[in-house]
Amino acid sequence: MYYKNLAIENDFEKWASPGYFDFQNNPEAWFDHWHCHFDWEGFGNDDFSRRKPHLDKLFRHFEILVNRVKFLQKDFQLFAMIHDYDSAGDALYLHTPNPNESCEFPMLWENVLPECTLKNKRLIEYLNQQVEYERFYRPKRVYGSDTYEASCILFKKDVGIQTYYQS
Repeated sequence: MYYKNLAIENDFEKWASPGYFDFQNNPEAWFDHWHCHFDWEGFGNDDFSRRKPHLDKLFRHFEILVNRVKFLQKDFQLFAMIHDYDSAGDALYLHTPNPNESCEFPMLWENVLPECTLKNKRLIEYLNQQVEYERFYRPKRVYGSDTYEASCILFKKDVGIQTYYQS
């Protein structure tokens, strides 16, 4: 039942308060790196056949937001971040100018590459099928005692402000 629901549920209607993503009636809404994870428990970490339904849901929700942000009367960035092996970390993001001073807009990605840095072959094959999305990659990196795995950032070319990067 869990995986069947992944294919049909709209999480925006399920958990968001009424009108939260109704930009037609709330055009001045703002988002500070708002994001949504679709595999909170990390079910897809060990088996890609368990990860794929969560990714399918993420991209289905990406398209839902593409249709809703048309009514947003401000600049925005809409993108997905997919991690090499950490399914729980995969997320869909919406970012706009906002009153929080600690947050730049538009967000600029640094140290990213146009070439794939992922090692997960099944994930690479899956992402290569998402032909309607532009993408760039973050290599595995270490900051102090923290290690961050490689990831892919995906966005749609004509939706919102381009997700800029510099390498």
